[in-house]
Amino acid sequence: MGEGTWPTLRNTMRSIGIDEKTLFKMCFAGFKQGGKFVNWASEDDYYYHPFTVPLGYGNIDLAPYVDDIRSFATQSNYQQEVCEAGLAPRSLDEGEYQGICNYAYHLDAGAFADLLKDHCRDNLGVQHHVGTVNHVELDKDGHISKLNLERDGEPFNLEADMFVDCTGFRSLLLGEALGVPFKSLDDVLYNDSALAIRVPYEDQHDPMASHTIATGQNAGWIWDIGLTNRRGVGHVYSSQY
Repeated sequence: MGEGTWPTLRNTMRSIGIDEKTLFKMCFAGFKQGGKFVNWASEDDYYYHPFTVPLGYGNIDLAPYVDDIRSFATQSNYQQEVCEAGLAPRSLDEGEYQGICNYAYHLDAGAFADLLKDHCRDNLGVQHHVGTVNHVELDKDGHISKLNLERDGEPFNLEADMFVDCTGFRSLLLGEALGVPFKSLDDVLYNDSALAIRVPYEDQHDPMASHTIATGQNAGWIWDIGLTNRRGVGHVYSSQY
């Protein structure tokens, strides 16, 4: 989800050998303990989706025994109070990727991509090629066999067992080469527009929330993600409303 992540990322980082200190330093990262939803049920109201599972999880479903969704988090675990107090999910004494509370990260997505690229290339034996796709070659069965690329003005071919098309709406592999049509889902996915900006802190001592703040609006919501060097803020909405 861009600059907000899910707790399973901790297992991925640990398994591929990136320590948590490096992640925080290189990606301007902060803790994410869940989401705070403001003005969704009513104005001047909020509720949390904490990452720590409810008490008795796996043994009993507490949902039928709470008054409403806004009180479920406070009645089923303690993480909302940790977030409201501005505290971290773990102490410095606890080991990396450990903590009393479950957590993920807010991070700079561009810096994180560079960290993954450098680590995989330098430590995991991954070959990284940068080039422009000129042509996609198909085999006799209609599957992609190779990409004809141009790198630094020189052509080269890239063969592989699997290709992932990350060309966005250009859809060079899926749409242009394989003829897979674009399927609109705007009848069920109403939010079709977003504005995203990077907002500096007014003061270096401003508090940094350890949760994503999502504030409801008339036609969508505004997200607010705190990094160590700035905030990532945006408005996602439905243009027809």
